[in-house]
Amino acid sequence: MSESSPREPVIAFRNVTKTFQAPDGTTVRAVSDFSVDIARGETVALIGESGSGKTTVGKLMLGLLAPDTGEVAFEGASMAEAHESDRRRMRAKLQVVFQEPYESLNPRRKIAATVEEPLLVHRVGDRASRQKRVSEVLDLVGLPKDVAGRYPGELSGGQQQRVGIARAIVGEPSLIVLDEPTASLDRTIRAQVTDLLKGLQRDLGLSYLLITHDIGSVRRMADRAIVMFRGEQVEVGTMVDVISRPAHPYTKALVSSELKAVPGSVGERFKLMPRAAGAPAPEIGCPLAPVCPLAIDMCRSEHPPLLDVTADHVSACFRWQDLLGSSSTGQPQPSPAVHAQGNAR
Repeated sequence: MSESSPREPVIAFRNVTKTFQAPDGTTVRAVSDFSVDIARGETVALIGESGSGKTTVGKLMLGLLAPDTGEVAFEGASMAEAHESDRRRMRAKLQVVFQEPYESLNPRRKIAATVEEPLLVHRVGDRASRQKRVSEVLDLVGLPKDVAGRYPGELSGGQQQRVGIARAIVGEPSLIVLDEPTASLDRTIRAQVTDLLKGLQRDLGLSYLLITHDIGSVRRMADRAIVMFRGEQVEVGTMVDVISRPAHPYTKALVSSELKAVPGSVGERFKLMPRAAGAPAPEIGCPLAPVCPLAIDMCRSEHPPLLDVTADHVSACFRWQDLLGSSSTGQPQPSPAVHAQGNAR
């Protein structure tokens, strides 16, 4: 894999690790040696089950958490070393759209005030210019003018999420973290919101981190995909490679569990073995080994690095060739650039 994205990254993680203290005093590693670049105008999907570390990555990207080790750089500047004035500028350019739109909106505040709030917080413009900007972004997200004077409880779920998107873009951000942005919406509205997000990205040059467990959303929105398991990147590549040719058993299981859009269609099913509730990750070897039907002795004794599948696709699986049904022979070798930095491109 090449060591950098062909486009300048808006945000770059380098070997980022984040741990937390559990109530019993043990240390829980939520994110381990995580690296990624997100280019301007690009969508990178972060896929994994609950507890895999996706939300922690999102908080690190927004500057809500500081990494224990590693570096996070926004538009070329280290977030840890930035002066307070620079951090304020960064925070204005880093926004989020939440999973539950109603819960993210103040039920006692009118929509115009909600959308205007980021401009007030970051001291942008005067009252007249802020009101003009609010009107502009409400139009951009497809909401009628009278919505500005309503309360969240008077809107549908889809309209509430459009308000959340308007609030995210009002300050002209560079990067938006999309935290399951369509999960609470019905299927028809999901498609409309997805189309809206893609259109805004095209028109405004936005970059997205899409946090999701919905493979359908990844197919519709993502350029690249990162699969996480127990805080680690286990597969990274283009959306087409990761979703259409998964080279890690965990990814394969996620993709094969996707509900088929066409009734009666038949796809290959790949299942992991049952996992004991609350079972800790193994101290050595691959963290998936206890439930992986392909696990061999090497998987239980050695921790797999990210291995090159193609020039733009890596997998932390010693048996990726068997998973793909490859006729190639020989032991796959670690990818030096990806193992060192975890770059997806």
